[in-house]
Formats: sequence, C-alpha cells, structure tokens
Amino acid sequence: MSKGLKNTQKLVLQALLVCSLVQIALAYDSFKIGWSNANLSEQKGSYGSKNISGILFGLERGWLYDNLVVAAYLEGNVWPLSALSEGGYYSIGTGGKIGYNFAHTLPYIALGAEYMSLYYTDKNDNQKNIGGLVAQIGVDFRLADEFGLGIALKSSVPDMYRNDGRYRLFGVVVYFVYQGF
Repeated sequence: MSKGLKNTQKLVLQALLVCSLVQIALAYDSFKIGWSNANLSEQKGSYGSKNISGILFGLERGWLYDNLVVAAYLEGNVWPLSALSEGGYYSIGTGGKIGYNFAHTLPYIALGAEYMSLYYTDKNDNQKNIGGLVAQIGVDFRLADEFGLGIALKSSVPDMYRNDGRYRLFGVVVYFVYQGF
C-alpha cells in the first residue's frame, strides 16, 4: 500500500471519529418566557431597596451528553413594557448553565453576569445602573413533548455594585419553557 493511500485512510477514520463524537453530544435549545419577582435590597448607599418584577424572556444553546446538559444562556427582564416609567426597570444577563436531564425534569444551576437599569421617577432623572454576578438554581418540568414549566431562585453573588452603593438581589422566576433536545 502506498504512503498516500495510508494517509487518506487515516484522514477518513479521523473524520468518522469526529462525526461520531458530534452525534453523541446532541444539541440542546431552549426558549422561555415568564414572570420574575425579586427584591433588590440596599446593603450600602442612599437610594433604598426596591421590589422589582417583570416579564422574563430567555434563550439557551448548548449540548446534551448522556443526560448532562451544558449550555450558555441569554435572558432579560422588563417592566412595564416601556421600562421608562416610574418604578420601571430592565435587565439583561448572560452566563453558563449545567443540569441533568431526568425523565421529565431538568434540575440545573447557572452562573452569570447581569446588568440592570432602574428608574425611580417619572422624569427618568434618577436612573440607577447596577451590575454583578448572579447565581440561579432551578428545575424545568416537561409536561408535553418539548413544552413545560419552570421555576428558579435567583440571587446576586455576593452583591451587585454601583459607584455609591451595594445591592443584594434575591428573587423567584416562573416561566413556560420550550426545550429541543
């Protein structure tokens, strides 16, 4: 056998191995929409605590390997929909998630970064921007095929910061979820 043919066979075998590994690690996609309710308590500063709740939306993309889910997420919150009225806010966060897919449940933990913009007055002259690390622990329940419900607890790790203050976030998230495995 010629050396060129042996190299070609090696290349084909390597390509088949890579393809088989890619098939083992199946894609995981998720979309969620729901409601979040949280308390942003001031630890240090002069602006006070705030209860925040609003519409939640989120996207996830990752891999499923032997029921282990590893994914990246992007999620946000807004309320009211204009987000610029008195008491309004919006937030956006991104991070990583790891979970284990049981028959119809997917418990998970997530860690990421979140940015919030809060409005305290109707003139928008008292806007507060804060950010920090957040952790989330939750579970998704599949009810029909790829559709289900989810609930999660979300907390800042340890605090979220602004120039003149420190805030602690703790909340509950409830949502409808679509998961494609």
